[in-house]
Amino acid sequence: MKKRVVSFFLACIVAMAAFTACGAPSSTQSASGSELANSEAASQAANIGTPDNPTKIRIEVFDRGNVPEGKGTVTDNRWTQWLKEEALKAGFDLEWVACPRDQEVEKLNAWMATGSAPDLVFTYDATLFTSFAQQGGIWELDDLIAEYGPHIEETVGYLLPQVSYQGKVYGLTGQSAFPTAAPLKIRQDWLDILDMPVPTTIDELTEVLRAFKEKDPGNVGSENVVPFAIPAPGTVGLPGAYLNLMFPFGVRDDAGYNNGFACMPSGNYDEATGEFRSPVDLPEAKEFYRWMNQLYKEGLLPLEFAIDTTGEKYMQYVASGVAGFVDQNALDLNPNTIDAVPTVDWEPIEPLKGKDGSQRVQLVKKQGMRMYIMIPKTTENPGEVVRYFDWLIENNVNDVISNGFEGEHYKLVEGVKIAIDKEYNAKDIFNATDMNLTGFTNQTYTPNDKLYLQYENERDREIVIKAREFVEKYGAEDYLSLVGIDRPVNMESGAALKKYMYEGAAKVIVAEDFEAEYKKYVDGWYQLGGGEFDAELAAAIQQAKANLK
Repeated sequence: MKKRVVSFFLACIVAMAAFTACGAPSSTQSASGSELANSEAASQAANIGTPDNPTKIRIEVFDRGNVPEGKGTVTDNRWTQWLKEEALKAGFDLEWVACPRDQEVEKLNAWMATGSAPDLVFTYDATLFTSFAQQGGIWELDDLIAEYGPHIEETVGYLLPQVSYQGKVYGLTGQSAFPTAAPLKIRQDWLDILDMPVPTTIDELTEVLRAFKEKDPGNVGSENVVPFAIPAPGTVGLPGAYLNLMFPFGVRDDAGYNNGFACMPSGNYDEATGEFRSPVDLPEAKEFYRWMNQLYKEGLLPLEFAIDTTGEKYMQYVASGVAGFVDQNALDLNPNTIDAVPTVDWEPIEPLKGKDGSQRVQLVKKQGMRMYIMIPKTTENPGEVVRYFDWLIENNVNDVISNGFEGEHYKLVEGVKIAIDKEYNAKDIFNATDMNLTGFTNQTYTPNDKLYLQYENERDREIVIKAREFVEKYGAEDYLSLVGIDRPVNMESGAALKKYMYEGAAKVIVAEDFEAEYKKYVDGWYQLGGGEFDAELAAAIQQAKANLK
């Protein structure tokens, strides 16, 4: 159904784009689709805006309903006004169009269907991006970037293959933050009381969890201790321990981040056979589920975790000080627990070792892409939109949007920006993330020996250094991007399979009869099309690897 809806929407927008160009000479109208697209782009891109005659550009911005009182709206506030004034000097007349964050995909599809999309739109959904490119809903940008995007090529050129389709660039993107990873965290204060070392393997972790339950080092009552706090699989914003704890069992992420399941590793690709298996009918995944089932039966997991789909109970366990071990991306959990336990000491630990001694975090060792930024075909002057994005990068606009102004929001000490008043900044620069399209492009990396300038607390500095070291030691060397590779099965069934995987995993973990429930889980996966999904993913991996040669 999703595929048919997207196809209808894109049929509408392609028709509208054709209507926009209906006044072209007959010789142009008889050209091929690719030639027509290039000629349209060339002619429309020639209209360069000036301060006296600026080009109108409408830009999507997320509305999270979090605008502080007195700070305007997401489309009209101090930062939109500042950026509008600065952009006018370069010949751009900016306007922002709000998109409810929790309705991102629906709103974007509606815009595309009605031909009312802003000139710059974005998504974090790779499948949606590919479908728009595949069906002609967005501009091809290679020639426009070559002409109007020198700073795009210079700074984020290495990321453009990830916003491409069939070898052609169809999107823009910025750089993500410098990678840090310290997801596994344990109550070091509890370990100290029990005189136990930090666990380094699954077996050692199991013994620690049992000791937390039996000996109640936090004095919260044995019946209240939650040795291993987790929410339901697939909980938004919380990996739920189904990601980093699958790695030690041998479940890999061979399809690459965002190509499989965000809350689990994508699965294992066999170079010898050319087969790929998602973490369902996979021996290594089965052993992980068996271990989790054992923990549940021993009372080491929350009784109701399978229905904690919002993470509310999970966060309560952390806040009340009864949790002993978690898998969560936030660098430091002490602030979440310190009100209940003033002496709390959540410490990030290294990735657990697999049977072969290997350790892994999911991130790669360099800045990745931020999101898929697109120019809809209904945009009349795509070259000007590319020029605007290039202007953002050239002038480091993201630096002001993210950090504010020197003397008001920060001071410079040895070249490092130090916040003057963090609470003031949080309220005043409330929408930095959503206004900043280029991400951390051109941003500086504060070296470890100068972190004391940003973090007065030694513990905070140590955590940041650890998180950096974990990525450097255990992160992947590079990305495997499947964006731009046709995956019709994923487009048709991917969402349903992901939902099934998360719900089925929870049922397996809480099952009384593990083997019976696991068999049911696997059978249902294949009945829903999991075999075709994996076969398609195997072919996509082979194509992606071939593209790298």
